[in-house]
Amino acid sequence: EGQKVFVECGQGKKGLEVRSIRLA
Repeated sequence: EGQKVFVECGQGKKGLEVRSIRLA
């Protein structure tokens, strides 16, 4: 599921970090 987050938040690095923490 990590790849999905990368594709969805690929435009914003900040959003990617926030999503990663939420998934964890």
